[in-house]
Amino acid sequence: MILIHCPYCEQDLPELEFAYAGEAHIARPADPSKLSDEEWRDFLFIRSNPKGVHFERWRHLNGCARFFNAARETVGDKFLEGDAPVLYSGVPVQPIPLFPENLGAGSDQTVILLCNPKNIHVGIWRQIRIESARDISEGTLKIVATLRFDVKFAEETGVAKAINVQL
Repeated sequence: MILIHCPYCEQDLPELEFAYAGEAHIARPADPSKLSDEEWRDFLFIRSNPKGVHFERWRHLNGCARFFNAARETVGDKFLEGDAPVLYSGVPVQPIPLFPENLGAGSDQTVILLCNPKNIHVGIWRQIRIESARDISEGTLKIVATLRFDVKFAEETGVAKAINVQL
């Protein structure tokens, strides 16, 4: 029996409780109507089948009914959760169910969020204020732009958090 960890329920449960929802982090076409039949077929059906770590989407059907991403070792069908670190290009990755409020600011951890760039939505408030001040004696020009913006993920479960990254 394969046990899958649901990040929302925070339980390890049998595979029968879940439904496989395909490969994770697939970039959706911006305009599907412009794709040829072959390109559309490839988008819908052609997926990687790597030997090793594979990132997948799962749905906890018989529980919270929410989607989440999980990393699975395809050689032994073992889900990489708990004590076994998930590595992506040598960087430890930790799945997160929702975008956290605190990403480690003020701590000694280096934190990176990994996601598809098309998953990031940025909104800017229309009222942008620009102020400038020139100090001739110092030979400086100071420009201050004041604006409000917000950043959200279209699919929050499509984001992974890497901690203690060494560059």
